[in-house]
Amino acid sequence: ELLKDKALNAAEAEHARHFEYGGKIRRVYVTPDQLKALNAGELAVVQLDGRYLLVTAALADEVAALLPSLVALKVDPDAPAGDDPYADPQYQIPDDLVW
Repeated sequence: ELLKDKALNAAEAEHARHFEYGGKIRRVYVTPDQLKALNAGELAVVQLDGRYLLVTAALADEVAALLPSLVALKVDPDAPAGDDPYADPQYQIPDDLVW
């Protein structure tokens, strides 16, 4: 009931945004503007009845308060970067590399 008529999924969306949910790689189609907002943490993805709904971050917070397992993707822009072993400068690709 909380999500009724509040999904922001666009029929003309053609960019796939992949994410991990339930141990599998899932996807939701978004417009370029929605992709930017989703990656910035302004939008989120909620799973409902096997569908992935694009919603505002505030609505995703409300859903998380009731049932956190339904929030499939919510980017935290303030989260620290993970321990990426390739972040070390010795692994950077040189500008003059020729394949």
